[in-house]
This record gives sequence, C-alpha cells and structure tokens, in this order.
Amino acid sequence: YLADPMLKEQLYADIERRYKKYVKMRQRIYGGNQTWE
Repeated sequence: YLADPMLKEQLYADIERRYKKYVKMRQRIYGGNQTWE
C-alpha cells in the first residue's frame, strides 16, 4: 500500500500534521522554550 505514491504523500502529510500538533502541545506545556524546527 506504500507503493502508491499518492497514498504515501497523504500518509506523510498526516504524520506531519500530527507532529506539528504535538510540538505545539509540548510548547504550551513547557512554556515554548523547546523549538525543534
């Protein structure tokens, strides 16, 4: 299923979105001094 490039793109986009949400959440918890960009 990962052979399909469109699906792969979608999967990566989803992961990226979750990661960004997670980073934002962490920044809120830790007062925003952690930035991993």
